[in-house]
Amino acid sequence: ISNPEANSAESQSDDAIAADRGITIDNQPQAASVTAPAAASFVVAASLRGAAGGTATFQWAVSTDSGTTFANITDGGVYSGATTSTLAISDSTGLDGYQYRVVVSATGAADVTSDAATLTVA
Repeated sequence: ISNPEANSAESQSDDAIAADRGITIDNQPQAASVTAPAAASFVVAASLRGAAGGTATFQWAVSTDSGTTFANITDGGVYSGATTSTLAISDSTGLDGYQYRVVVSATGAADVTSDAATLTVA
């Protein structure tokens, strides 16, 4: 370090170096098969690494076009838990082939998107 703070007493030893903060998806959402109008759910497990403190946040999204596009889900209708680690679907009627994924976020970390899991409805 060559005096980056215009401080004549500057040394590397007086700089705090924070560990990179990151998110790891420990368990991806798994495909589900149900018979309509049965309920279904998708679960993700994620952990934070690096700087201490804070919590992960979640945002589930659904694709109705085989994964080409995804739209964020809000609680209401058949969906609950749209911003938690578990997305619950109370009635699977009409949802055959829909794909679900979640974006996991935390302050100071890059967002991580899970794999998509498909709901098969008979």
